[in-house]
Amino acid sequence: MKRLTLIATLLLCACAGAPTPTSAPTLAPRPVASDGGLSQAAAQLDLQKFMGHWYVIANITSGDEAADVAVQLDYQLKPDGRIDQRYTSRRGDFISPLKSSSTEARVAENTNNAHWKVRSRWALGDDYLILYVDPEYRYAVAGTPKRDRAWILGREARMTDERFQSMQLVLEARGYEIPRLLKVPQIEDQDGSPGYR
Repeated sequence: MKRLTLIATLLLCACAGAPTPTSAPTLAPRPVASDGGLSQAAAQLDLQKFMGHWYVIANITSGDEAADVAVQLDYQLKPDGRIDQRYTSRRGDFISPLKSSSTEARVAENTNNAHWKVRSRWALGDDYLILYVDPEYRYAVAGTPKRDRAWILGREARMTDERFQSMQLVLEARGYEIPRLLKVPQIEDQDGSPGYR
């Protein structure tokens, strides 16, 4: 009887530790590869599904962008295959006026659509990598090969803590500095809350 109780206890403990269906895929940490980090990109990306409106739930960034709130990205695929990217935000607080800027990207060849070359007024050929996207294209993680910038994206302004932690694991597994990752307030009640800028 004691042996049966012990086996039942062990089985219950094993089941309690099983991963939930919303967990990020198991990923081994990836050191910077000889390709400068380009191999971090997701295995395959459906561009049509990825297009549209995204909220920046959290990011690793610097400069003026670090003070932005209500940050949103819109992607539109052009007939020639280029991608229009529109960045919209408010500087510092929710009463500041909306500001926006546009960039253009093209998909790098032989990258399964997950590596983009971005061109703006200030830079030519910046690399933008889609690191992860869930099967329904509701959540995504993007970054740069140098790991100096990253974005956790969602189709809605709020993300559950469980989902956020699973997206954070994607960045951690690829060698990004998680202490630099800050949540971006999308709604006024988030502003100043723990974990937010």
